[in-house]
Parts: sequence; structure tokens; C-alpha cells
Amino acid sequence: MRIAIVSDYYHPSLSGITEHVHNQATELHRLGHDVTVVTGTPVHVPPLADAASRRLPPPFEVVRMGTAVPYWGNGGQTLHTVGPRLGRRLGALYRSRKFDLVHVHAPNNPRMPAWAIDATPAGALCVATFHTISPDTSLRRLQARLLRHTVARLDGRICVSEACRRRVAPLYPYAFDVIPNGVDTELFVPRGGGDSHTLAFMGRFDPRNGLALLLDAFVRLRREGRELRLLAIGDGPLAGILRRRMPHDLRGDVCWAGRVDMTRPRLLARASLLCSPCSRSAFGLVVLEAMSCGLPVVAAPSDGARLLVDHGHTGLIAAEPADAAHLADAIAAAADDPVAHAAMGAEGRRVAVERYSWRLVGARLAGYYEQLVGGRSTPAVLSAAGVAGPALSRR
Repeated sequence: MRIAIVSDYYHPSLSGITEHVHNQATELHRLGHDVTVVTGTPVHVPPLADAASRRLPPPFEVVRMGTAVPYWGNGGQTLHTVGPRLGRRLGALYRSRKFDLVHVHAPNNPRMPAWAIDATPAGALCVATFHTISPDTSLRRLQARLLRHTVARLDGRICVSEACRRRVAPLYPYAFDVIPNGVDTELFVPRGGGDSHTLAFMGRFDPRNGLALLLDAFVRLRREGRELRLLAIGDGPLAGILRRRMPHDLRGDVCWAGRVDMTRPRLLARASLLCSPCSRSAFGLVVLEAMSCGLPVVAAPSDGARLLVDHGHTGLIAAEPADAAHLADAIAAAADDPVAHAAMGAEGRRVAVERYSWRLVGARLAGYYEQLVGGRSTPAVLSAAGVAGPALSRR
């Protein structure tokens, strides 16, 4: 099958959607499909902190058109691909490559994803994956009304989690499937030897990812006399503010690892626990990557964390959101019980391999495509009301 994957987010930009697109393309290529990733050229790419983080060229084609411009929305940095006649250029690419299927990511991220859907030729199928959740605001509802005709054209609609589907389905009265994110369980592997006194944070330094909350919890734990260090993996627009947030006498206890890519598993191996204070996530890919590495997870009670962290079995969920004291209590509880700590790490690895390996997720996507090609306009799913939703064709 000839497949185009269209996304505002792709390397060298780093994000959860970037990881999803890369692993999806890699796995579909491994399964024998002819894959092309279509994305923009970032207007600016911050340097990597570690030269070893650079990736090898992918085994599939990457076509760049338009410019990916950074923007601010939904509590974090986003990308929007813009450019002259972008919709027409997408349509011309589709026709020249004769794609059988177009898979668009983040269709509610204006504007290239909508053009990518509308430009799909009548002879090709079109699928979209929704990745995020956002507050229910009047602006969000207006955007959904403007995009409804585009979403109606889709042959398949996917959400990465049930939490995502619950937020998206009321905005678009169509059927949705849930196919989760995956993790490369051959890259993110347990390595052992992590420092029992080191906590890890991994992610972009955006408000919704909650590093400020974790720093406050870390200070509380250090003031209580606990011998702890914090490894902050990532970078972002708030880096300077967050560094200055630490008291002078504790700044030496935080290691700022910077923006890295392929060395993330090696850095996670230096810690014994990942803390995810993210307040707004539909899935929680960072949590899954840590679980795949055999690290227990302490998380704020977001939708994405509740999906992956089985409290007491793969990690701990803090009692209250956006509360440094409750987050500190959960970190202390995980650190104080080494037997439970080891068991949670092993269970997290098992869950990652048996439920979320990209070999499994890729097979589900390939099966989904086959159902569409076989003549079903949208595979049977649960609608927002909890009953089988109508199958709507874009033709």
C-alpha cells in the first residue's frame, strides 16, 4: 500500500507527535508498505545538547513543503505549517505518488492538516489521528464548527486514548476508534544501575508539562533532609525562568541535561524514578517511555497518566493536581519502599511490551487500513453516547 503520513510535527522538531509519526512510518515500512512522510521545514531548530542524539536517515521518504512556524496554544508550544498554495501542492503530490491512503495527524491543528484532508483525491482513503485534549472553551467550539466539514470527509477517525475521544467526539458528531500511541521497546530498554537518589523529568519546558511544580516538590523534599538529585531532560521557552526558580543552595542538585533525542534511554538509566507533573495530556508518551525502561513513575493526576499508571502497580498518582506537597508525598512513598519500587518498574516494562510495543500498534494500524480498503467507510466503534456510531463516508 502506498501511504502518505502528513504532520506539522516531525524531526528535527521533537514532540510526542513527532515520535508517533516516526515510529508509525518505520513500522509500516517494515511491514512492506511504501511510506512517505509529508511535513514542513521548521523555521528554527534549537541545537541538541549531545551530538550522539542525532538520528540516522529514516528508511522511508520525507517530503518537506511549507514552513513550520512555532506558535503558542493549549498550554504549550505548537507548530503550524504555512506556505503559498500549500493545499494545491499537497494535491499534486498525492496525484504524482498515487497514494492509496493519506494519514493526517492532529487535524484540529490549523492549517496544513485540514488542507491535507481536503486535497485527498477521490480514489484514495483518508484517515486522521487526534492526539490532544484541551479545555472546553467557546473558541474551541468555534474552531470545531469551522473544521466539521473537513472531519466529515474522513474515512477513518482515530483518537490516541479514550480520554482524547471523550473530548473530541462531542465536537464532531462522527464515529471514532481508539488506537494508542506506541513505544519503541527495543530502544527504551531497562539498563539497570540507576542512582536510587536521582529523579528524572523528561519533556519540553512548557507550562502544561509542570516542571515548575516538580521543582517546588523537589525543594520541599530536600528541605526535609532527603538526599535527592533531579535530572531534567529537555529544554524550552521557560528554561531560564525555571533555572532561576531553584534556591541558590540547591542549584547544584539539579542537572539540566538539555535538548536530546536518541540518548534519552541512556539518560533515563541514570535515574531510579520518573516524575511526570504534566497537567494536561491525552496519553503520556514520556510516561510510557520510562515504563519501557523499567522505571516506576510518579505522576500528577492527568488523563494521560491515569491511562498508563496503575496506582501501586506501575507507579503512583499524586492525590491532587497542581499541588507540590501531594506530589512530594508520592515521590517520597515511591522512594521509601525499595521492594515495591522494583516491582513497579518490572510491571511497567511488562505493560509497555505487552500492550504498547510499536510492533503491536503498527499491526493494529495496518489492520485498520485493511478494513477501510475492504469497503468499510469507518470501522465499528463506540460513539460518544456509548453505542455503535454511524459509519460515515467522505464520498
